[in-house]
Amino acid sequence: SVKTFISQVLNPGNMYAVAEREIKKDESSMALLETLASQFMIDYIEFDNVKPFTIPPFLKCHQQIWEKKYPGSKTSIPLTDLYVYLNGDCDKNCRDCKKYAFQMTHCTMHKGEISLNVIEQILNEVLYYKQPVTIHLCGGDIGRYTSLDDLSALLDKMRIRPQVHLSYLNWNPSLCKKLQRCNPKYVFSVEFPLDRNHLHEVSEKCRGSDDLVEFVVTSEDNIDTVDRMTKMYKLHNVDIIPFYNGGNLDFFKQNVFMGEDDIVISKPSKQMIFRRMIFNVNNVGKIILRSDGIYYANLNKSSLGNTNQKLVAIIEKEWEMGESWRDIRQTEPCSSCIFHYLCPSRSNYEYVLKRNLCFITNNHEKL
Repeated sequence: SVKTFISQVLNPGNMYAVAEREIKKDESSMALLETLASQFMIDYIEFDNVKPFTIPPFLKCHQQIWEKKYPGSKTSIPLTDLYVYLNGDCDKNCRDCKKYAFQMTHCTMHKGEISLNVIEQILNEVLYYKQPVTIHLCGGDIGRYTSLDDLSALLDKMRIRPQVHLSYLNWNPSLCKKLQRCNPKYVFSVEFPLDRNHLHEVSEKCRGSDDLVEFVVTSEDNIDTVDRMTKMYKLHNVDIIPFYNGGNLDFFKQNVFMGEDDIVISKPSKQMIFRRMIFNVNNVGKIILRSDGIYYANLNKSSLGNTNQKLVAIIEKEWEMGESWRDIRQTEPCSSCIFHYLCPSRSNYEYVLKRNLCFITNNHEKL
């Protein structure tokens, strides 16, 4: 059968070579062989005693060498992005304020404020490892952070250019002035219903810069409006971010869910497939520090610790036994699907909706 033939090919012991006599020549198997041959994906090779072979790629993931095991060494850490929620204070009272941050990088109200001393200690630890890490500054309204001027000076001294995430409703020239020393890249979240005056001000700020405007949409009408606003305000660096509000599942099925054709068309590289076998590529390398001093790898998962611990200890905990970085598709229904590693890694949307976002039925058995 086709399933048996493919299993033979995928068996590392066969070294990508299967003798013709070992193939059950039923109609489906022969049709598959003809298709593969027509696409130059297989070769027919005559041999006598020694079967030809191709060395298959083997995935090998090295355990991280931690500095604490080798005192004095400056090894790398598996960290690519550090999100720091400076504060949780805001007076805008957005309808879905407490929900946005669980689906995307977004400002949110929360208790507490991270002191400048703590931030400096964390950044010094990051810089110690001498590798590129993007620093993201978030908050409630970060313009209300009590040490914003000093933070900007600190980032400038450390030669760190952060990404600043905020609602477009919280942007104002005073905030820009406080942060001008560190010259951040702004990422503006634009939520519906729109405030045209604030959107106009943000569009003026974005002109000629690399700042990004992210429209948070919940419907097709929102998308149509984004198209008009983008043209009206001449916005060139724009993303559209779907948001699940509890009542727009049909919108997600139309615009976010995937079918077989979507997965096949995506054509992930071999390296990406290998990464998905051991990592959640949406989560890996990311650490979040909330304004109450608690660390997470993903806000939808359990906390990892607090600022009384070294950042490297937080990273090590997530690397070795965390719930986010290694949250791969190894449970049903995904684990028995033939698109197992072709499908994108789990996203925040799946955590929030508590389901996988595809139309593929369970009749696809794992090979």
